[in-house]
Amino acid sequence: RFFKLNEHPPFGLKDERIRAVVLRMLERTYRPEERIFEISSVKLLEFRRLAGKAAKAHYGVTCRTMNIRAHEDDVSSLANAELVARRGNGPTQMLVIPDSYDVVVLDRKREAAIRSIVSFLTSDHEQAAAVARQSKAI
Repeated sequence: RFFKLNEHPPFGLKDERIRAVVLRMLERTYRPEERIFEISSVKLLEFRRLAGKAAKAHYGVTCRTMNIRAHEDDVSSLANAELVARRGNGPTQMLVIPDSYDVVVLDRKREAAIRSIVSFLTSDHEQAAAVARQSKAI
């Protein structure tokens, strides 16, 4: 309402080919009057409030967490990711993806990001299954 920020290339994608595909999809999906690349001050304030609430609630998280971020992120710094990792009360795995911008699951190193996510989720599932097997054996 008071001011607006306009998103501009590279839109969080370092890989130019993937960025072009995503832009074509967005242009086909949204009408120009929807202004999907425009960020209003109201949205920014809502984001700040949500981030503040999430930061306070983060102290109560005791389960395993995974923090994946791009090494080259134009939105947040590596220090932010490290802070989030330190604030949790459970084990935290942090992965910094090289040669990508902030949309790591679509960008150049997407296979590494996706493999890491699958590994994280699978290991949690395998640990739970092992505990269940041990419980049945008792």
